[in-house]
Amino acid sequence: MSETLLQTCRRDPKWAARELETLRARVRAQSEELERSPDWQDRKVIAALLKLASDEFGKHVCTDFDLEAIGLPRFRRRRLIEAMAQWGGDPIHLEDLAARDDEHEWTHTDDWYAMRYFAAALKGDE
Repeated sequence: MSETLLQTCRRDPKWAARELETLRARVRAQSEELERSPDWQDRKVIAALLKLASDEFGKHVCTDFDLEAIGLPRFRRRRLIEAMAQWGGDPIHLEDLAARDDEHEWTHTDDWYAMRYFAAALKGDE
């Protein structure tokens, strides 16, 4: 018959104290990690602001956002453009990009579209 946790704690209080301190340290570490990252409510606000901004920016017809200018290497730009095309449900655009391999297409995106993509990603709507 196995011993219950309460029985073990009563039998070995030093072990129980060590285990309790270990658990407290884990909880502190997790709490600190959560404090460093935006919580769910912050993400909802940021996503709503990005969506609102994307609606306004979308009225400006075509405004390119230069991914190269912000320092993204080529493979990351390609990955981001591919992810946005998949998110937007535009596989034909992806096939067209792959066939042409036009550097401009892999370097620029519409500013409003990037905002809408990241708004959805922050909300978890990917």
